[in-house]
Amino acid sequence: MFADRSPLMPDVPSFTEAGQKLLPVGPWFAMVGPAGLPRDIVDRINREMAATLAKPAVREPMQKHGFLPRVSTPEELGAYMKDQLEVWKVALKDAGIEPQ
Repeated sequence: MFADRSPLMPDVPSFTEAGQKLLPVGPWFAMVGPAGLPRDIVDRINREMAATLAKPAVREPMQKHGFLPRVSTPEELGAYMKDQLEVWKVALKDAGIEPQ
């Protein structure tokens, strides 16, 4: 995450270019469904979201507000979500914050 320059500030180096090796957090949004959702439905939703995010009428307003639409596979999203869970578990533990 944050390895690429922002299209809003193409002359500003990315975190990676600036020497930051790891920045494991950042804003993100995802569409998820209930556990056990049939794979054909998951694949259809993923295809439709990819097609929607490819439309300039959707993509351009998002980019103007600093969002960089990205499409991934369900497996990539699952891996990212698991990674984020671990990142935040460590951050909360290091900050002394107890689960509620």
